Amino acid sequence: MFLIVTSDKDEASVNIRKHLLGMRQWEDLENKIWRHEDIIMTSIDDYHLYHDNIDSELEKKLDVKFDVVIFASKHKSESGMKTLSVHPVGNYNKPDFGGRENTLVNASPHLMTTALRTMKEKNKTDYHVCFEVTHHGPYLSTPAFFIEIGSDENAWKDEKAGKVIAETIIETIKNPEKHPVLIGVGGGHYAPRFTDIALKKKVSFAHMLPKYQIENIDEKMVEEVIEKSKPDFVYFHRKGMKKSDYKRLKDVFVSKGIKDVREEGLEDLGK
Repeated sequence: MFLIVTSDKDEASVNIRKHLLGMRQWEDLENKIWRHEDIIMTSIDDYHLYHDNIDSELEKKLDVKFDVVIFASKHKSESGMKTLSVHPVGNYNKPDFGGRENTLVNASPHLMTTALRTMKEKNKTDYHVCFEVTHHGPYLSTPAFFIEIGSDENAWKDEKAGKVIAETIIETIKNPEKHPVLIGVGGGHYAPRFTDIALKKKVSFAHMLPKYQIENIDEKMVEEVIEKSKPDFVYFHRKGMKKSDYKRLKDVFVSKGIKDVREEGLEDLGK
């Protein structure tokens, strides 16, 4: 069972929900809850980031068990760059935007990476398709990820972008690709290296740690990343981090039984 969470306060979320409701037959369960086959969709009155435990809240109400939660949301940035993005959930330090301090949410690497590839395939606009690294709340126990339209009001209300995201969500749920799971370490917020690898290689990315968070990553946080990712390997964007940080973190991951992998060790998509 899958849960799609939308928000009445979020323009992009309302846009995406409208397209989802229009492209499938949904049973109205009342109180802003709809069902289509094994998918439940809800709309909340507050922002996704601060609505902890939405999964258990609805599981009790509906007597169901969710496998994955997908948050349909807007992305906001000062650059105003037009983006269609996906990212894992959680905080490497203080919970400035929801969630819990030093706590990650279980990743959904196969669905999230499938969504990235599906958006890339469907996108016929000038939007940039990418991962974002792990950030913000809410906290929940079910594996989850965000899928977003960025980065200003014009983009959030863009019908074409809303349709791409809606179609991506449905197709991803129906046909997820499953490949070796990677943790990504290094680089910037929009994870260009991890995005590139995911679009070329048979991999599924789980949690991603950017360069700007590396100083907050100690052994305990590495354990948290591993627990919430369940990876086969760790992939380091070595040009996107200090050599000293690469060596330190590589040693910690190896001590936990997680070896690093390089691009040449990964199988090409399509083979």
